[in-house]
Amino acid sequence: MARILSYYFPAVRIYRLRISFCRKILNNKQSKFRVLSPVVRGYICSIKINIMNTQEMINYQRIAEAINYIKLNFKEQPNLDEVAEKVHLSPFHFQRLFTDWAGISPKKFLQYLSLDYAKGILKDKQATLFDTAFETGLSGTGRLHDLFMNIEGMTPAEYKNGGKALSINYSFAESPFGNIIVASTSKGICYMAFADDRDEAFHNLHAQFPNTPKWLTWHSKMLFLSLKRIGQNCQKSNFI
Repeated sequence: MARILSYYFPAVRIYRLRISFCRKILNNKQSKFRVLSPVVRGYICSIKINIMNTQEMINYQRIAEAINYIKLNFKEQPNLDEVAEKVHLSPFHFQRLFTDWAGISPKKFLQYLSLDYAKGILKDKQATLFDTAFETGLSGTGRLHDLFMNIEGMTPAEYKNGGKALSINYSFAESPFGNIIVASTSKGICYMAFADDRDEAFHNLHAQFPNTPKWLTWHSKMLFLSLKRIGQNCQKSNFI
């Protein structure tokens, strides 16, 4: 199951789990890994800061600068050429270097930041889809719709309505980072989080989509087939 999850989950969600797992380990005072925090950060988050040579340190600083630039300027939706220029690399070299260090491409990282910001705006009941797209720096509601469909497995309106009229399937599974809960609509994966306590994990899932009228439990075989289909669709659209 771990191999299935690693291969078929969209890279953005794997990135979220990696960051979450890193924080989970480092915040656990009882963890035997706490004293090895630089190594944990390096291995789990693909931040190779231990035992660096000069070139590795330069590369690390460039990617850290690029990440910071994207985080500060995501509303401007900077393209690959613009960010690469900021760190004095060719677009091709920067794309490869960023993916190697961060675990996802610059475009996917930008999409994740944009989505996270847009979700925050949509929690305001007064916000419209047009307002959300504009505030996020997207050219229109069509791009906002594509962003949610590709990553969140639902439309912006469905997310804003708390999953109203949606049927959500969920299941528990193992991943390289621990036990997780996975949820999906008919459009794709919509939720993934750690699940040390299954009751608490489902409670947190339900809180994300409080208006969902129908919850269905996945069989492990159905989960496998769904992840396979989603992975194939993402690969065809060059999203992974």
